[in-house]
Formats: sequence, C-alpha cells, structure tokens
Amino acid sequence: MRILVTGGSGFLGGVCRDLLAQRRDARVFLLRSGHRADYANTSAASYTAPSSLNANDLALLLEPLAITHILHLGALSSAEMCEHDPNEALRANVTLTHMVANYASRIGAHLTTVSTDLVFDGAMATSSGFSEQDIPHSISVYGLSKLSAERATLQTPSNTVVRTSLLYGHSPSSSKGVLGWMENAFREGNPLSLFADEYRTPVHVVDAARALLAITEHRLSGLWHCGGPRRLSRTEFGELVARGLGYDTSLIRPVSRISSPTLPARPEDVSLNSERLWSTLAERPREVLEALRPSR
Repeated sequence: MRILVTGGSGFLGGVCRDLLAQRRDARVFLLRSGHRADYANTSAASYTAPSSLNANDLALLLEPLAITHILHLGALSSAEMCEHDPNEALRANVTLTHMVANYASRIGAHLTTVSTDLVFDGAMATSSGFSEQDIPHSISVYGLSKLSAERATLQTPSNTVVRTSLLYGHSPSSSKGVLGWMENAFREGNPLSLFADEYRTPVHVVDAARALLAITEHRLSGLWHCGGPRRLSRTEFGELVARGLGYDTSLIRPVSRISSPTLPARPEDVSLNSERLWSTLAERPREVLEALRPSR
C-alpha cells in the first residue's frame, strides 16, 4: 500500500501517521504545508497552502509517487475560524477536496475523506444517534463546507466518507485536543464549565485512527459513521475524564448552551449511530474509562 495522508500534522493525522509508520507493508507520503517528514517509512510532499495549490501542481507533486490510497484529513477544522473566514473554509475544506478527489479518480487510487458529526443540526436526533441514512443539515459554515467535501468525494462511488464524532486522547501532533485543555484545568484545580445539554458520542483518537486505516486498506466504500460507544453530554464526558485521570469531579460546573451562546451556534445533539462500522470491522470502540486507563 502506497498511501498519501493529507493533514498528517493534525490531531487525528498525527496518530494515523504514527500507526502507518509502524507498518512494513505501507509506504507513507504526507501532503502538508512546509513540513519535512521525520518519521520511519514516511516521506513528505510539501506545498505552501491549500489556497496556493492547483490541480496541475498537485499532479506534478504526486505523479512520481504511484499512490494507491489517499487518506484525506487536511481541513480547516475550527468551526469558529470557518465562521469568521468562509472563503478560507471553502478553499481548505472544499476546493482542496475536489482536487484530491479528481486526482484520485484519474489515477485509480482509493480515497477516504474524513468528515464530521457537525454536518447535522441536532434538531432531529434520537437516543440511538444519527445513522448514515439520516439527511444532514448543518447550521455552521464548517459543517456546510464538510458536506460539500463529502459530495465531492462520493462522486466516485468506490470512495469513502467517514464522519467522526468528538475525538479525545493524546496525539504526537502539537494539537492536544479536548483532553489537553481539560487536563490543564484539572491539574491547576480550576473549575471547568461544561454544557449539560450538548450531546455527542466521543471516540478515542486511536480507536478512530485504527478504524480509518482499516477502512482505507480494505477500500470500504460509501458513507460511514465513526463515533464512540455511548451518547454523552459534555458534562458527563468531563466527569468520566476526571475519574479516568484521577481528578476531582467537583471541579466540573454544568452550564447550559442556551445561556452561553457561541458563534457558530452549537447543535444540541449530534450523537452518531456507528453500529454499522463497528459490526463490519468486528471491533468495538472503548468506553472513556477504559480508554484512559494507564497502560501497564
């Protein structure tokens, strides 16, 4: 397998990159801005920024690599930044995906694009979560841009889109994710305000990365949901994290998203039903306490 990973310096990308670097049957290439590859079994195909990369540049950059698989993680993933700069969201999340999808189609490479649970507005969620059959409707620029990226990917029926939920855990990247700032607050003994009325299905980043690599390697096609085993409010998730890391749960302060408006607005419930994925892979994502248990 000769696999191109975009966004390899990101939170999820860093974990995927490290897992791939451990494999002897994979040759890994990273498409990321201005970084050199410093990992075993890995090379970098560098560019300056999505806005400066065109289809001809991409073809010239990748043609000698004989890519067979593409894992497309590169995106502007901050919903707030997308809201403030819709043009950059379009360039980073839609234009680049179109170029990668067109290139994959031309060379016959399998493309897996990572999307988000925020393609849903949360208005019609059920206790079992949104399934792949539910029609998405986003309330944010970020969610809308990722929906466009999904459509660009699935124009080729053999390609794959994987929607992930809230990712937590540790990554070799500079981004520490949700767990990083929660740990900092707990460590310093600071109160942590978390929404009691916002629900997602948190999934450990290593579990999500392993699922993505299995999907990519086996060329599973179509749309898949990749969430954790349980629908949790932010408050419930925070309490489990505190317990798992050995901190005081009394530091958590439940608050309402209604009384703390954000831009973009936060959907109430975008929990995902991921039974189809985990049944197909014959694996189960770990519960929060299990995933945070120290390794021996």
